[in-house]
Amino acid sequence: MVSNNIRDGGGSRIALALKCMSLMTIDFGILTETKLIDNTYTQHAYGYDFIATEASSHHQGGVGLFFRNSKHYIFEGLKRYGPHIIRVILVSGKRRWLIIGVYIPPGEKDGSTLDWLQEATNDSHKFKDMILLGDLNVNFYNMIRAKRRQEETAVAIMSLGLQNLQHHFKTRKNQKWTWTQDRKGQIIRSTCDYIFSSSRRDFNDFRIVTPVYYDSDHRMVTATMILQPAHKHKQYMKQRSKY
Repeated sequence: MVSNNIRDGGGSRIALALKCMSLMTIDFGILTETKLIDNTYTQHAYGYDFIATEASSHHQGGVGLFFRNSKHYIFEGLKRYGPHIIRVILVSGKRRWLIIGVYIPPGEKDGSTLDWLQEATNDSHKFKDMILLGDLNVNFYNMIRAKRRQEETAVAIMSLGLQNLQHHFKTRKNQKWTWTQDRKGQIIRSTCDYIFSSSRRDFNDFRIVTPVYYDSDHRMVTATMILQPAHKHKQYMKQRSKY
């Protein structure tokens, strides 16, 4: 699983992003800041399916889910909430995870994405397991100068009872930053991208890595989920097909 801000999904950039995911052997994940409208984007490439929200404009926002076929899982019940949230249910054998992909624009002041997040998670109590990932544009490691919207985002995440996977796995050289920018020779870095989960025991790995052959000012956050064995998932699918 991965969350990666791609800055722009126009032209051939979605296909390039999916090629990157294939080279890095990623099975599924969330791409943020896709800036896609009118369903005019690459929906199949390099063995992946890709489904996106309709962004606010060609210049801001948007999020999408990519995935490829597997013997270990399927996705069900995909829904979009506004321009910046996508929700899906991951099914592996008898286990189910509610997965929420989120992008919150840094300049958003009206709290509309948090309102959509609340709607997307209204029935989260029906799911034992939940994962939220994406670019929240909040540095949870430095909230001293956090703005009101950033504080509200932190409260919203905490209210869902989710854990930041970065707290449970040692990253390379303890580097936590996921975004960097050169401002007149000064390198600015921050942590914007996260994977939150209701249980860290559902994962055996977490990393922050640089995308392969893809241009972005963000590094991707990746995690390896512990899914049901192929034979158990196959058995579950056979039983489900009887009803």
